[in-house]
Amino acid sequence: MSVDEKFRIVRSVGEECIQEEELLNLLTKKPQPICYDGFEPSSKPVIDPNQNGYF
Repeated sequence: MSVDEKFRIVRSVGEECIQEEELLNLLTKKPQPICYDGFEPSSKPVIDPNQNGYF
């Protein structure tokens, strides 16, 4: 798989990429990179009362 194909796949599932050039560089230099997938909750968590204490 080419670097461009990998880049398109990664960008298709990511909503935001802060530095696309850095991502492209990473994919070029490392065949199997390890990446951090972080998120920030935008509201209060809701606990479903139907879970009976199980998450």
